[in-house]
Amino acid sequence: MFTIDIVLVKIALSLVLLICANILLGSMNAILARQFDKTKFVNGLLKGLVVALAILLVYVAGLLVPNIVIMQIDGQDVTLVMALSMLLVASLLFYGKENIGKIASFINAKFGDNTSKTVNNYIENKENGSINETFTAIRASDRSSGDEPPSTI
Repeated sequence: MFTIDIVLVKIALSLVLLICANILLGSMNAILARQFDKTKFVNGLLKGLVVALAILLVYVAGLLVPNIVIMQIDGQDVTLVMALSMLLVASLLFYGKENIGKIASFINAKFGDNTSKTVNNYIENKENGSINETFTAIRASDRSSGDEPPSTI
């Protein structure tokens, strides 16, 4: 009758996980800033559940009527499942970027501004193609800030 697209299911589950991670990171940020709002937290959880349920319902509807074209993009017919797939990938990109930004801000808060300088030095020197220059720049950045260089494990 119909086949389930495992890749699309994985993308949908990944999106739900990213939404949950975004809620947790936002809540932790609010707790640290002493601005935690329980109502906002519950609303975020409800949003995640509603999005997951809506994805499931739209996907099942798309499986039940696979040949129905809901729109055209540049002359290309797009079915319900295809449109859902495009939306999920775009949402993954958005939430992935949001989460990475929040994680980076936590790392920056934990280790201070020197971390961002070190990362910027790494990126600049990596573009130039020299790993030795990268480590030299990192060590110089650590010494100039008065911090001890990180110990090796």
